[in-house]
Amino acid sequence: MISLKQYYFDKFKWSLMALASSSCVQKNLLPENSMVGEEIVLEYEEAVGENLERIHEYIDITEKQLVLLRDLDAYISGKSGEKYAYLWLENSSLDDSEWQEIRSLAMGVILAFHWEMEIPKALYSEVINVNEHDNFI
Repeated sequence: MISLKQYYFDKFKWSLMALASSSCVQKNLLPENSMVGEEIVLEYEEAVGENLERIHEYIDITEKQLVLLRDLDAYISGKSGEKYAYLWLENSSLDDSEWQEIRSLAMGVILAFHWEMEIPKALYSEVINVNEHDNFI
């Protein structure tokens, strides 16, 4: 069993790699018909916590890394609300300038951690269709 520290570190690294990936890669990280932007950002938010509290608790981070992470977090938070819903809910928006900025900011954090960019593993390895009654007893 992995520790909470390792769990949040892995989730944090995955979410940064996913945020920094091209739209083509991002779409392959989730099942077809997923709201890709929303799913990736939800993973990021779960990893860092509200006001980055999980970062302070579970991730060893330098001041420079924290500044860059705050920039990314502020940008994502600034794109909330109904006005920006399309960014998270429409996969066609993954090529928009806002997502290009998210990729750039996420890459800055990745480089600050001295990580090499890698394609993250798909988020869900198995999807169960609850509409198929044969799957359940």
